[in-house]
Amino acid sequence: LEARKAIYLTGDAKVHHLVAASESNLARTLKDRGRPGDIDKAIGLYESSLEARKAIYLTGDAKVHHLVAASESNLARTLKDRGRPGDIDKAIGLYESSLEARKAI
Repeated sequence: LEARKAIYLTGDAKVHHLVAASESNLARTLKDRGRPGDIDKAIGLYESSLEARKAIYLTGDAKVHHLVAASESNLARTLKDRGRPGDIDKAIGLYESSLEARKAI
């Protein structure tokens, strides 16, 4: 992840699809490892990946993209698993958005 950031996030570049993919991969691995604090780190990475993918793929007339929908679903599942107050409501909203996007694709 850090190597991709150093390579792709130079100059004015704030997002890159390979950095977003690395964030998502690391988030999934942290969540699976399950050590204390891992799920919070995973949520932060999934949020960053989602925002990057929105900035990359939802431009102009584009309202949906399969990678944005997948990112919403990944974040929703992790929030649901963490289960803090408010997480379930956030997860439901993300799942609904992901579902609507997938219907439109």
